[in-house]
Amino acid sequence: MRSPELESILDCWVADRHLSRRKLAFLQTIYNQTFPGMANPGTAAAHYCEALELPQGSTWTQAMATLLDHLDPLPSPERRLVDVTECLVDQEVVSREWAEDAYDKCL
Repeated sequence: MRSPELESILDCWVADRHLSRRKLAFLQTIYNQTFPGMANPGTAAAHYCEALELPQGSTWTQAMATLLDHLDPLPSPERRLVDVTECLVDQEVVSREWAEDAYDKCL
């Protein structure tokens, strides 16, 4: 699910640790169009995973979810990252052990 638009948004956030309201709304739109379908989420680039404190090998959808959780949190205790990762476990894209490791690092 790699796209130039998503990479551009992540690049802006990595550089400034801030997104405009317009870019945040666009990120939310991309996320809403991607999750929960996630046919082939693809692996996010390592430098995005590092910046978002995600384990290497995280998907683009997990990167989007993590950034949205940071910039526009859901009411506690809900987390987009958990929803996405559980869906990936159900689809057997990632293992339960990998998911638990991700939760330990990110939550």
